[in-house]
Amino acid sequence: MKKVLVICKETGQTKSFRRVAEDYNVKNNIPFEWTYADDRTYLGSLDDADAVMISPEVMLNQEKIEADLKDKNIPYFVVKPMDYGIKRMDRIIPIVLPLLGE
Repeated sequence: MKKVLVICKETGQTKSFRRVAEDYNVKNNIPFEWTYADDRTYLGSLDDADAVMISPEVMLNQEKIEADLKDKNIPYFVVKPMDYGIKRMDRIIPIVLPLLGE
């Protein structure tokens, strides 16, 4: 199964996003798994990632994260703060699936 790595902070917002995203995938038979890493440890998770979603929580390190992803040729996108905060899976999933070739 393909994996989408979410680079984030382990805040309450991410814990809530995780719960909603994983439920959404199960209920809608979405063909990938969400994985999570913070902005200090994400490099160790990139080898398993098919695509990456950069959360607004790590915007201070976004430039470095994007450079690392480009170096490893991993497709990624930066999720809009509102979509992440209110968990707009109907806006996020259509961005993720093409990155995975779905």
